Amino acid sequence: MNSIILLIYLTAVAQHSDPRLALAVSHTESRFKPAAIGSKGEIGLFQIRPEYVNLPEEKLLIPEINSQLGIHLISKAKSGCNLPGNLFVVCYNRGIAGGKLLDRPELDGYYLKVEKTYECLKRFSAAEIFRGKEKSCYGK
Repeated sequence: MNSIILLIYLTAVAQHSDPRLALAVSHTESRFKPAAIGSKGEIGLFQIRPEYVNLPEEKLLIPEINSQLGIHLISKAKSGCNLPGNLFVVCYNRGIAGGKLLDRPELDGYYLKVEKTYECLKRFSAAEIFRGKEKSCYGK
């Protein structure tokens, strides 16, 4: 069992969020790499920019902190974006204002990647995910 996947899943459940969606977002953002650094300074599993959460970079490299914040930010995007279904993930990726500017969010590449992974993950129970049966959802 991958401890990062378990961490994300359980953190999402504790925050009353959809654990499969949290896994899909984290995979799209970092491929579950806690030390991932993005081109704009995004850090960790959920590719969080330090200036948006007022935390030093080294804190965002801690998987537990990054997961808690990332899942919280997913919930914030959901409540602030006001788009149907999982389309709100564009607001996680682009910011709430940026996501709302999209004319056709259902065609956004980020959304399509997250949604494809999410739809695949929905076929697996929590027990199957904990046993690593969902790995085919993550592609190469």
